[in-house]
Amino acid sequence: MKTTATQGSYIKALLTAPALALLMLMMSCSEKNSPPVQSVNKHTQYEMNGIPTLTRSNPGEPASLDPHLGAGVTDGEIQRDLFEGLVNIGPDGTPVPGVAESWSSNEGMEYVFHLHEDAHWSNGDPVTAQDFVFSWRRLVNPATASPFAWLLEAASVTNAGDIIAGKRSPETLGVWAKDEHTLVVTVERPVSHFLSMLVTTALSPLHQKTLEMHGDRWTRPGNLVGNGAFVLADWTVGESIELEKNQHYWAKDSVRLQRVKFLPLSNAKAALSRYLTGEIDLLFELPADNIDSLRNERPKEFVGDPILSTRYYYIQTKKEPLDNPKLRQALAYAIDREVIANKVYRDDKVPAYSVVPPNLPGATSTHYRTEWSTLSQAERERRAKLLYAEAGFSPEKPITIRLLHTDSDLSARESIAVASMWKRVLGVESILEQREWKSFWEKLTSGDYEIAMSGYTGDYNAPSTMLLPQTSGNPSNYAHYSNIEFDRLINEASITYDKVQQEKLYLSGEEILSQDMPLIPIFHYSNLRLVKPYIRGYRTNALDKMYSKDLWIEK
Repeated sequence: MKTTATQGSYIKALLTAPALALLMLMMSCSEKNSPPVQSVNKHTQYEMNGIPTLTRSNPGEPASLDPHLGAGVTDGEIQRDLFEGLVNIGPDGTPVPGVAESWSSNEGMEYVFHLHEDAHWSNGDPVTAQDFVFSWRRLVNPATASPFAWLLEAASVTNAGDIIAGKRSPETLGVWAKDEHTLVVTVERPVSHFLSMLVTTALSPLHQKTLEMHGDRWTRPGNLVGNGAFVLADWTVGESIELEKNQHYWAKDSVRLQRVKFLPLSNAKAALSRYLTGEIDLLFELPADNIDSLRNERPKEFVGDPILSTRYYYIQTKKEPLDNPKLRQALAYAIDREVIANKVYRDDKVPAYSVVPPNLPGATSTHYRTEWSTLSQAERERRAKLLYAEAGFSPEKPITIRLLHTDSDLSARESIAVASMWKRVLGVESILEQREWKSFWEKLTSGDYEIAMSGYTGDYNAPSTMLLPQTSGNPSNYAHYSNIEFDRLINEASITYDKVQQEKLYLSGEEILSQDMPLIPIFHYSNLRLVKPYIRGYRTNALDKMYSKDLWIEK
């Protein structure tokens, strides 16, 4: 049953003090009563008339396949197969050649990229440096309203910030084509992780004639022209998105798959069932109830590693009474992250007390620990009650919170657990708003929410990928948070090459976030998945960004 705002009275009835205990009991019983993890020992879907087809589950229906507009893993998983930027992501999360076969830099102030001369679009047109110029100018153009425009400003590309602010025209962006296969990028100041930032799909080239010809319909099957290893063949909303091998891709000889099918499945149990019957080859998300049994019974198919990703809740900081940091802190402290990670999800998630995960390559295990992370849960709850009272609320005078979440079954369970904790510790009343991904995304980006269960997976391998989106005016700052000192620290860290000093700046920024609490960190992700034993080439990286072109089927 979907939960909406109109069902608030029903939800409030559920969220009594014993509700969390009941929820834990239900989860325990569901694990005991869940069906045995068995499947038919056959695979009937990976070939269509002799054509090798990889079938992957996707956590939902993508909002857009436009690299400048689509956001979240539901969009990114498919976009990476359709488009390719200057660089790709290597196994360790560092950049490796993509469309650019090589590059050079003049002390970090100017970058020259040499493109593969045999790089082509899926319609056969050559990929040129001008295609990158067109794409990057469109990205920073305020008319595009891209949530990723900030990347070029964060990378300090010349004039990017002024263009986004409407002070200069997109044509003044510090990027131009020296010739068909040479792209030049200038920056206003050296950025230590500049190359790592280029791995995001938003910085892929775009085929200008296609966008001009089809307008908003350019991402539809038959219209979309991409430069990735695959091309969009079919999109049946609610059923599947099918890709075919791009015969014009510059490295097509290394791509072994002919077809890739994505099934949009927000229900993890339904996805598992289809995996067990042989319909799905690569399962994106595992149901919490089945993780232990899957890990034990299918060790050769079970994969999982920590990734640069954090589950947190956006708080609409401009809305009363959530504009009060004390209230935001109280809500954060009242949540028992150990229960969420170990009881609701029951997998390898790590309770989070900071936005930047401790598993960030190069960071120590204690690097991003904040002051409140050292407290016991009982101490945090005592603080929560005091702060709640100081904010002007009490169990007799409670606040009512609208908690927005997606239609994932795990998100629904998590929302009930969190609402129960708020009720038990503070007396908070909760109205749970469940939305499918596209509707959820529209409400989040428009600001039509109070607290939204979301999260972020890093676009590149540096702490700033998690912290820059929280700076003032950033298009991805959906909490509408602003703190001048936080902005200064994070921007200064981005241009600091001394690692020790840089880490101090980032940690100081985290402490400010923990005091202002525009986001409530919940846990750091691991990418627990099932991969059929006949799938080869699967590998993970810290950014959890996978390319179907690296996979193949071995009978």
